[in-house]
Amino acid sequence: MTALCKTPSRSGTVLIVTLWIVFILASLVTVLARAMRVEAIASANEVAAIQAAAVERGAEQYVLALLEQQKDLALTLSEDYFQAVSVGDGCFWIVRPDFGDPSLPLWGLVDEASKVNLNSAPVTVLELLPWMTEETAAAIIDWRDTDETITAFGAESEQYAALPKPYYCKNSPLETVEELLLIRGFTKDILYGSAEPIDQSSDPAAQFNAMQPGVQSPLTGIGSGSSRSSAAARQQQNNSPITGITSNNDWSLTHGLYDYVTLYSSEPASATSSTGEARINVNTQQQQTADYLSQTLGASRATALRTRIRPQPQFRNIFDFYRRSGMTLEEFQKVAPGITAAATQARNGLINIATAPREVLLCLLGLDENDVEAIIGRRSTLTEADFSNPAWVVEALPQKAVNIGDLITTSAYQFSADIVAVSPGGRAFKRCRIVVDTATSPAKIVFRKDLTHQGWPLDHELLANLKNGSFVPSNRLSISSVSSVSSGGTR
Repeated sequence: MTALCKTPSRSGTVLIVTLWIVFILASLVTVLARAMRVEAIASANEVAAIQAAAVERGAEQYVLALLEQQKDLALTLSEDYFQAVSVGDGCFWIVRPDFGDPSLPLWGLVDEASKVNLNSAPVTVLELLPWMTEETAAAIIDWRDTDETITAFGAESEQYAALPKPYYCKNSPLETVEELLLIRGFTKDILYGSAEPIDQSSDPAAQFNAMQPGVQSPLTGIGSGSSRSSAAARQQQNNSPITGITSNNDWSLTHGLYDYVTLYSSEPASATSSTGEARINVNTQQQQTADYLSQTLGASRATALRTRIRPQPQFRNIFDFYRRSGMTLEEFQKVAPGITAAATQARNGLINIATAPREVLLCLLGLDENDVEAIIGRRSTLTEADFSNPAWVVEALPQKAVNIGDLITTSAYQFSADIVAVSPGGRAFKRCRIVVDTATSPAKIVFRKDLTHQGWPLDHELLANLKNGSFVPSNRLSISSVSSVSSGGTR
């Protein structure tokens, strides 16, 4: 009997192939699912970033509208107007630098006139800033002037040409504060601050020379033992019982210069009084001055003052006018907002004594810490009506008001805003710094810089609460409230 041939069974092979196909398909599905998840997260992040950018743009418009309505009285608004302001489902904060001074707010706009102007301040003022020396102050003067003549202890192109990577001295005004890093003696720690106290004993000249092995000093022989630095004087100030700062725990040592300096403080030639009227020049408009006094103080009192308000010699400033006129402080309070003694031209770099932090006030020549304490104490009691009235300066500094009158103002025209905007749910944020000029109407942004790359600047717990929904910004002020902002805030 013939044996039948049996065909080998292929069922096992088919099963194995099927399993492999299922495994490959499952792997592809897993990979595709993971890719889709990554794409979904990336898309959600991109949408959140766009939302945060839109919130930040809304914050810019909020600031512009606020300043257009309030002008410098925006500085008197309470901090609630600048914390967790809602824009749709997102919100923003406007953050102020922490100057370590409890008399200054932590939220709100910053008056650029509360800082020292790098393009107009004389060397004697610049060198009084924290961590500024005569060498670095003189280097700023040489950087911004138009010649190649070296200021005493300064630096021109000859010095910069000796560097390993040489470049020319600019010889024109600074365009950004960050430009200081190109100037001899400045470092990022000095400009922006440091987590560790900056080495006060170091000499900028020695640092500059250390960059040039084998090259003789470009600083006209200044060595590490230079005694011209203002560091010793600043250190003595830092130990003052008035500021409460000690050499071992000095807040200003780690803060940096950035928040104390500006390029944007300028008072227009057509500066007006708080009522919007042109100020009367007591040096050039004698008849208008007499008429103004008659309207403000009464005809009989104006007649009594007439012989004492003749500008012979010319009045140095309105405080000199007050002293020489013989009027009472109460009368000067009525008169001061409507007068000026300055020439009819734009003035750059005046320091707003009503808003400047302690370190900037100490840069006003002739003032000591007791004077600064008197200023801070008096301005803490200012009402909204007094805020732009310079008469209060006489109360704070009865003997020195005339001496600093040419350096100060009580008006503000340029403002900066450090905006931190958050998307709905706290998924993304955007930080941006703008400078707004209100000298012309409408107010306009003259500088804008994205600071998002510097990271989240507020409390991280706040961001966590935004993400988990435990913080609801819509319970606070809304951007739509700007149209109903009252000027009745307090400082």
